Amino acid sequence: MHAPIIVLEGLDACGKSTQTELLIQSLEKRKVSVGYMRFPGYEKTPAGNRIAAYLRGEFGDLAALDPKMIATLYASDRFFQLENVENLCKENDVVIFDRGVSSNLIYTPARGKNDAEIQELQMFVEKLEYKIFGFPKESLVIFLDASEGGRLKIHAAKNRLPDLHESDEKYLKKVRERALMHCEKDFRWVKILVDRAGELRRREEIADQILNLVLEKLQKK
Repeated sequence: MHAPIIVLEGLDACGKSTQTELLIQSLEKRKVSVGYMRFPGYEKTPAGNRIAAYLRGEFGDLAALDPKMIATLYASDRFFQLENVENLCKENDVVIFDRGVSSNLIYTPARGKNDAEIQELQMFVEKLEYKIFGFPKESLVIFLDASEGGRLKIHAAKNRLPDLHESDEKYLKKVRERALMHCEKDFRWVKILVDRAGELRRREEIADQILNLVLEKLQKK
């Protein structure tokens, strides 16, 4: 039986990388073997290289780009690494992703101009990623939900320029709405608050909450 896949998801500058690292450390202390991958693989795949260029704005403005083309880039990056993912699932007790198909499921439909387009883009991503490319479905998606104020504080600490997504707050608001919808309707998605009224929670407090969710999932394996 393949190991469960746990995805840490969230908007940019919500603390995903930090929480992923803390989760892996906590699991390894408990003698749980952990596989890890971070998507996109910017320097690992041809599609990842193109994604990096896209996020730098080299393809043009977001509104001028076909959302299905961009979704296919992200899906192709994962498909290129599918063999590695399958091996990790065979060799470990659990596999942790920093982003996954879940990102495509919230960022792409958020480009839709109406309910019909949103639904069409949602179905496009699901069919492409899971059915055509055969990427394994995640067992648990932990969505780190940060308010705009909370994300700005985290982003300021990173001291780097925003990418194409990070510079468009209107778009990010729609992406967050899609993620919260999944948390309400999909039993595999769970929301964890990163801040309260703009005040960041202690990262150790968030890490403990994430760890408990993952340990519960492993007990049900």
